[in-house]
Amino acid sequence: MWCPDCRAVKEIVEETFDKGDAPSALIIYVGQKPEWKSPKNEWRQQPWDIQTIPTIVRLRDGERLVDQGPIKEKLKELVEGEPTNPKNFD
Repeated sequence: MWCPDCRAVKEIVEETFDKGDAPSALIIYVGQKPEWKSPKNEWRQQPWDIQTIPTIVRLRDGERLVDQGPIKEKLKELVEGEPTNPKNFD
């Protein structure tokens, strides 16, 4: 995994979604760095529109956690809670 921010949250993401009562989740890798940097990367396109990694998207309402700080601080709330901001969970 080339992205240092992704490596920084890997453990907490896996711990959160590997529990028996955890919601379903898919961890998607956006490709190697040159692939990710391309504006034509499939994850940068609709419907995903991922512009920074790591990003966690809750599909039921489009809620997003972006970057390692908010992910580490708010992942449990995102998984268990109600939406607070329809775009970003900053």
